[in-house]
Amino acid sequence: MLVELGVVEQRYAAVREVLEGATVVDVARRNGVARQTVHDWLRKYATGGMAALVDRSSKPARCAHQMAPAVEAAVLLTDMASAIDRADVRVTSAPSSTTASSASSSSTTHAVVPRRLIEARAGREITRAPSGQSVT
Repeated sequence: MLVELGVVEQRYAAVREVLEGATVVDVARRNGVARQTVHDWLRKYATGGMAALVDRSSKPARCAHQMAPAVEAAVLLTDMASAIDRADVRVTSAPSSTTASSASSSSTTHAVVPRRLIEARAGREITRAPSGQSVT
């Protein structure tokens, strides 16, 4: 019976071949990959075992340009209080652990206020949930 190996099993087989004495170039050629890839597999296997040979997501863990909700709330509560009052927007909650001074640059303000004023003109109330919770 012929059984098709998964990606991890194929990588593990390639690593075993090299560890048993085959050259990296020969193993890479047989598996249709670059020799650098086989070296990557060897390094990953040495540091994390077979579990390290699993594909991992290339998606970043976080968005570098996205502002944290606590910082956004601090900007809204301190730097732009008068603009929010003029737009008749009510801020219902904000985290107390963030200091507004860390969020008061003009570029930060310009990132938050236009979006919030658009929401206010649409008649929506601005609500901020504590970190890790969603607003319904």
